[in-house]
Amino acid sequence: MRFDSTKELSKKDVESFIRDIVETGKVLIISKHAKQRMKERNYTIQDVQFILTHGHAQSSEFNDFAKNWKYTFEGNDLDGDTGSVVIAIANHYSAVIITVLG
Repeated sequence: MRFDSTKELSKKDVESFIRDIVETGKVLIISKHAKQRMKERNYTIQDVQFILTHGHAQSSEFNDFAKNWKYTFEGNDLDGDTGSVVIAIANHYSAVIITVLG
């Protein structure tokens, strides 16, 4: 099956897809904006990965400019603090972290 970024995934499917990308060492791209927000909020890549693998997809929104869906995951970071990660799936083996929210 060919991945189509213009089709919205169910919460269950996006969680499975993202967890597979993170847990199997596929490509997780961090945008410049996300790097800035991670620094401001004292998040490490490990915090972001923990939220993505243990948190849950809460919302989705179509990005007209990029022509893909972005998903917001909410969960706890490694310190137990609540946080959110906005991510878009690029293809079967990669995703882009758009931003992190504290």
